[in-house]
Amino acid sequence: MARCPACDATFYVADESLGSASPPVVATIDPDSESNSLAAPLKSESLEPPLANPYQPASHCEPIAVLDDVEIMSRSIEEVVSRTWKIFRARYGQLILAFFLAALIGGTALLAMCAMLYTIEQWAEEIVFNLVVLVCLVFGGLLASYLAVGLARNAIAVARNDPSPLRELLPPPQLVIRFIVSGAVFGIVIAVAVGSLSAMLWMVARPFGGDGLALILLVVSALGGTALSVVSAWLLWPWFFLVSDGKTTALGAIRFAGTLTLHNKQTSVLLVVVAFVLATTGASAFNLGLLITQPFTHLLFAVAFLQMTNQAFDTGEFDQGQFPQD
Repeated sequence: MARCPACDATFYVADESLGSASPPVVATIDPDSESNSLAAPLKSESLEPPLANPYQPASHCEPIAVLDDVEIMSRSIEEVVSRTWKIFRARYGQLILAFFLAALIGGTALLAMCAMLYTIEQWAEEIVFNLVVLVCLVFGGLLASYLAVGLARNAIAVARNDPSPLRELLPPPQLVIRFIVSGAVFGIVIAVAVGSLSAMLWMVARPFGGDGLALILLVVSALGGTALSVVSAWLLWPWFFLVSDGKTTALGAIRFAGTLTLHNKQTSVLLVVVAFVLATTGASAFNLGLLITQPFTHLLFAVAFLQMTNQAFDTGEFDQGQFPQD
């Protein structure tokens, strides 16, 4: 017990040796004190930290890793699909229109190149024709890369509720160059892996003779190629959006994509499965269904990318998976 020299109020003093929180302050007034009129009840202030806000967005949780100043979060497939569906219902027209425009541009360019090659073949020498074919292949690859990056940026813009997502169909040239460079590096790595596997198979199968060697190489190569495609789609799917969003360099995108996937292994597997099912469903309807399933698939991966890198997106309502929009 202690007494206040000013008002003669008595109060408890916590015993520091106990190592526990102080009991509530209890103030008493001495009835014989002349300073009763000056005495005021004492208020106890809690030293406990404020309770956590149950409505705080989940995206404000601590990241499980940080790479190149980008936070990596763990997200479930339920979070990704539910929020993708909300965004798609609200803004599906912007996605479908972007895919229609990209298909129109790509189809028109393809028909023009085919018509040009057919005309040149009638009168040009073979070497000239081959050079024109090479130019068309290069141009077609550049156009396909340009449209691919544009569609990825469009899906990200739709997820963020950008007021003009269609303008993202014209991406910055440097991002397209990054996409081409990183894609070329990835292709070289795959080619080296397949070549090494083929060489090993040839050494193993050589004793069986020509027919046995060809059959073994054909079967194993088909199985190996399928497995490699599935693993690559699972491990490196974020690469496409990392490059398109300009979050890292051409080579850094491949490294970052693997890290992001390994922290979301199960979700990434299910994303690939969902994408395969949607593609198969869309193709079964004479490919017309792809006009719906492909935009949704692009948006699905874009939302997953934004959630796993802890970036803001907008479903049109405040929920626990997004930042409040300013």
